[in-house]
Amino acid sequence: GSMATGELEALPLDSADMTDAGGNGRNENGPKLHPEDAVTGVYVGFKGLKRVSPNSLIGECSALAFARNLGELRYALEDADAKLQELRLFKSVRADITVEPSGVVDISFVVEEKKRELAVGGSADKKGELSGDIRLAQPALFGGPLSATASVSSSASQAREFLFRLSTPRFLGRRCHWNMDVARSSADETQASSYSDAVSHILMKVTDDSGSQSFVAEAALRDLHPSTAQAAASSVLGGASLSRLPSAEVQQARLRSVKTSLTYTFARNWVDPSMPLVASGLGLGPFARLRAEVEAAMAPGDARFLRGEGQASATCVLPWNCLGHIGGVCGLLLPLDRRPTCLQDRFFIGGASGSSSAVKGFRHRGLGPMGICQALAHGAGDGDGRPLVDALGGDMVLNTFAA
Repeated sequence: GSMATGELEALPLDSADMTDAGGNGRNENGPKLHPEDAVTGVYVGFKGLKRVSPNSLIGECSALAFARNLGELRYALEDADAKLQELRLFKSVRADITVEPSGVVDISFVVEEKKRELAVGGSADKKGELSGDIRLAQPALFGGPLSATASVSSSASQAREFLFRLSTPRFLGRRCHWNMDVARSSADETQASSYSDAVSHILMKVTDDSGSQSFVAEAALRDLHPSTAQAAASSVLGGASLSRLPSAEVQQARLRSVKTSLTYTFARNWVDPSMPLVASGLGLGPFARLRAEVEAAMAPGDARFLRGEGQASATCVLPWNCLGHIGGVCGLLLPLDRRPTCLQDRFFIGGASGSSSAVKGFRHRGLGPMGICQALAHGAGDGDGRPLVDALGGDMVLNTFAA
């Protein structure tokens, strides 16, 4: 007989979905199997493997070796199933189980491996711009849980990102997720801040099995490109809204910086089972969420700072079948090299979307310190009589909202 391991908890063992060596099952007249029946030995095998090595899987089934009866075997199978699913190597997993009269149990896991995937998608970023991406994923590198992912994305503002990632849910034999990214990205902040930037970086990240804590080590080369007079002039001739030169603050900013940093992140969600899961603009998430991040940038990079950020939100049930939501974010950036902080490290708020930067009713990066720009044409402004400005960001942020 066969049984999907995910169904073991719902099916009692004495229903004989497990079969004995004679093939007796639920509707047979042979002896029934009971949770108290002793287990004297367990043999484990795998069927359906192509790229994945069985040597990389047998360690996920270690709990089976300690089962003393069929009841304990059921829970050991559930543990093995959960660990095999964590590897993200299989589309499906089930177990064929045979019980010998002597108490020896033969378990054969029948699996269907995931194949190479090619995905094409699209979305909208926090500025409301459409973007598209192509992603190629290759699981089971070297016969183990290591996977490789390559992706390319581009937005309407010519922002691009190239990413190559190696990842595994097992780090040094532990149930920790590990990934290494090599990436190059570019972002166009010309409309809000009169610059674009390009970042080439490599990072390694380790996340615990609960997903609540993570550590990141990163090395990044960052280039900032203020808008030039030629580009601004061509934008005016082409009818675009850019009709200014960068502010003095942007022109004096650090154009190239190297960041080597360590980051620790803690995140936790609390769920209230009594809260109705009703669809709303607030989503179906937990009723409380907390996230804190601390980053320390140090030598050998020339960007040296301490940066901390915290986010918290809560949802509650209100009368008349309504939900209330309150959230906030605070952050502080402390330079350690007695130099102005880099624009890329500062806090920006404003715009209709973004988990921590959203301030509805304002444009993207529409709040905070501003630098006055030089207009290319006499009397040029932003359309409502105000002078043209660059969003410069700040070294401190405090933003709260309620809905």
